[in-house]
Amino acid sequence: MILHFIFVVKEEDLEKRKPEFEYIKQMGNFYKVWIKEKFGKDFDVRCDELIAKPRHFFQKLDTHTLLKDHQQRGTQIYHFYLCHFKPLWTDCTCEGYHAENFGMVWWQPPKDHFDTLFLAEKN
Repeated sequence: MILHFIFVVKEEDLEKRKPEFEYIKQMGNFYKVWIKEKFGKDFDVRCDELIAKPRHFFQKLDTHTLLKDHQQRGTQIYHFYLCHFKPLWTDCTCEGYHAENFGMVWWQPPKDHFDTLFLAEKN
C-alpha cells in the first residue's frame, strides 16, 4: 500500500514554506516506521508538493479539485493533502475531510519557519 502526503502550497509561497515541506518528509518517514512497528504493515510513504497557481475567484482550489487530482494520480493510493485552506464543505466539524483513500486537512503555517513544535501540535 502507498501513503502519499501532498503539501498543497501557493506558488508565491513556495520558497518560504520549504522548511515545512522538509518537516513533512520527516513526518512521512516517521509514519512509515510507526505503521510498521504498531501494525506490522510495510507502507511505501511518499511526499511531494502540489503547487497552486493563482486562479480566478470562481476557480479557487477546493475539495473538488483535490478529488480530481486524487483520481488522476490513482485511487488505489491513499492521498493525504496538507492544504493552505480549509475545506469549504465537510460532513464534520473539524478542519478536514476524508473519503475512500483520500484525506485533506488544513495545514497551518508557523509564524517562525523553524517552529517544529508548532507544526507537531497544530498539524
